[in-house]
Amino acid sequence: MQALATQTSVVGWRLERPAEALALANVARGLLARVPKDVRLEALLDEAEGDARWVAADNTASLAAYQRALDGLLTLHIADDADVSRVRGAIAWLLMEQGALGAARREFGLAMQSRERLLGAGHPLSASLWSNVGELDLAFGDFAAAVASFENAFAVYLRVKGPTASSTVGMELLTIRSLLGLSRLPEAVRRLSSLEQTLGAGPDAPSTQLTLRQVRAEVALASGQGREAIGLAAEALRRCEEALRPVHLECAFTELTLARAHLAAADAERTLTLATDSAHRFEQLSATRTRKYSEALVVKVDALKALARPADALAATEQLVTALSAIEGNTDLKVSAGLRLAEAHWKGAADRPRAITVAERALELATEAQRPELAAEATTWLSTHHLP
Repeated sequence: MQALATQTSVVGWRLERPAEALALANVARGLLARVPKDVRLEALLDEAEGDARWVAADNTASLAAYQRALDGLLTLHIADDADVSRVRGAIAWLLMEQGALGAARREFGLAMQSRERLLGAGHPLSASLWSNVGELDLAFGDFAAAVASFENAFAVYLRVKGPTASSTVGMELLTIRSLLGLSRLPEAVRRLSSLEQTLGAGPDAPSTQLTLRQVRAEVALASGQGREAIGLAAEALRRCEEALRPVHLECAFTELTLARAHLAAADAERTLTLATDSAHRFEQLSATRTRKYSEALVVKVDALKALARPADALAATEQLVTALSAIEGNTDLKVSAGLRLAEAHWKGAADRPRAITVAERALELATEAQRPELAAEATTWLSTHHLP
């Protein structure tokens, strides 16, 4: 019976065939109903259902299935349980995708504590949680913390699996991406070049190949090589849609990079199309409470401004500020969006009091987050814009 639960998870998650996995789960539940109750097996089936529904982009049902699995396992009252740790990690990932970042951090923390007590901090499964925590750091907009988390995972994978293993390479790529967020471009370029020399022909795992293409495009864009970035990002998007499915977060991320590359190339019309489509992918996945969704809206606003469509740009900026208000952290984006909105209202001259109110709120956010550089930016705006 446990083998059937495992098969259900493999078919649904690893092979990405959720319909078949859910059918297998139903068969397994029918068999379980004929034998004495087994809480752990029922929980494993719930977890497998959660895997399948996540692949099917039904995040609400996936989270509910994982939560049933966790609730069942907790009734066993085992202090440190490998299954509990794994399910907590899955719940945390979904919470992160849905923008519940504080709750995700709590679940990741509990999973990490349990896993390190069971396996030790240097175990690859502990490293996988460090990788997840790094993704959470990125969701908060904390790039420095993300670098530290990914490097923790990288050190373990390098020691245990070697420099060319997909997990090791994946951590280095995520570190490079985080370095770009910190504007540490020379270090990012150096590490990408070193990684490509180590890999030679390239990574074997398709998912790592995709991430490598994405990061190459991001580095090219940050280096001012807009045309090269367009080619790299377009190829990455094509392969993403072939390997995964169009409505997938990785494809939404990749299309956002492509939109940015077209914006850098001053192709506002194409930028608007791509940014709008990227945002729509996030919306289809109920992933609007995420930093990347807000970044897609930022690019959309920039494209509308470049096309001299101020009314549409104002509406899109209002949408951006609303989206950011629903997520935690990300003070940099919130202050920037607030000042964008203030400027749009001010230039329109229709609601200048609203402009001042929005800018004052941006200043409050920067002050609360103890970000003096952002507070200075908001203060400067307010000092140069006065109501009569």
